[in-house]
Amino acid sequence: MTLLEVLNIHGTISEIINNEKKIDCKLKFHLLGILHEIDTPVKNFERIRNEKIREYGTEDTEGNITIDSKDTDTLTKFSQSLQDLLQEQIIVNLPRLKATDIFNSGLNAKYLVELYPIMEAE
Repeated sequence: MTLLEVLNIHGTISEIINNEKKIDCKLKFHLLGILHEIDTPVKNFERIRNEKIREYGTEDTEGNITIDSKDTDTLTKFSQSLQDLLQEQIIVNLPRLKATDIFNSGLNAKYLVELYPIMEAE
């Protein structure tokens, strides 16, 4: 699985946990377990991304470092500096979700598609 896929799964699961009010407690438990398993690569990526922001960004008067959205050259360099990392194959030990648990959960179809890489057929 690529780092980008792991980041996408992390974002999807976080969104489900934070926004879905009527999620089954068993499913939520499994999703929290998956978040725990992928927490380290996500934090490692965030650390590297923040280092790249400091490298390519500029500091404002309040000490915040940002990359100007109008500076397309710098944005391109920043994005390119992370592309190889995002395509890196990483080993994560993800528990699989049962397809029926997901399909019968009442989750938005958008989530079903995004969780597909970690579903198993029964």
